[in-house]
Amino acid sequence: MHHIHFETTDSTQEYLKQNISDLLAIDRDLIVTTDQQTAGVGRHGTRWSKYSNSLCFSFTLKPSESLTLTPLELGVLLSEFCQQKFNQKLQLKWPNDLILNQKQKCGGILCHYHSPEVLMIGIGLNLGQCTEKVDESQFKFKSASLLPQSSFDNTQLQELSLELFQYFLDNRKSLIEIQEGWNQLCAHHQQLVEVVDGPQKSSGHFVGIGSDGQALIKDPETGHIKAVISGSLFY
Repeated sequence: MHHIHFETTDSTQEYLKQNISDLLAIDRDLIVTTDQQTAGVGRHGTRWSKYSNSLCFSFTLKPSESLTLTPLELGVLLSEFCQQKFNQKLQLKWPNDLILNQKQKCGGILCHYHSPEVLMIGIGLNLGQCTEKVDESQFKFKSASLLPQSSFDNTQLQELSLELFQYFLDNRKSLIEIQEGWNQLCAHHQQLVEVVDGPQKSSGHFVGIGSDGQALIKDPETGHIKAVISGSLFY
């Protein structure tokens, strides 16, 4: 793999997006890490700050057989990695959030399309103890860390990012493995949810994901199942 590391950068994802053509001429397996990220972004352009003892990196990846299933595949792989590495259970919230204890958010996965052969992926994971004071008044899901009593130096975090990226490359999953694995790890399976996508709202019981990663929402009165392609999910 080709590894680029910064002591400080505004956003690993933005660096990758701005330099992707030149970087792909060097290697197809690219990863960008940083000790400090000052202007990270999440879904819909929201800010994602890098706190102490957290993983924050971006990389390129060939899409799964189903393009839209790829971020969900990475959620399954990340959960497997944390179970094997740290013996910690990581749950998933549709479409791309990493969850602890049903309702505490500890990270997320960001995916941008570059070409049929290349996606640009960003990973943020609160791994250890957060020493900063965080204002969470605007968030529905409170933040949490996978290992809240642990501390890591920058070298350890960088090595873990590389190890995780290699795990992604070595353990790709079939479409059925992604579906089954994701549904098993879902933090809100069979719960009453609402998916908001602009002015559109869909509510009902979450019964799983479809073959392309759609949220399958069952109307509690009619039993009709609606497939929702995009949006933010609340429960």
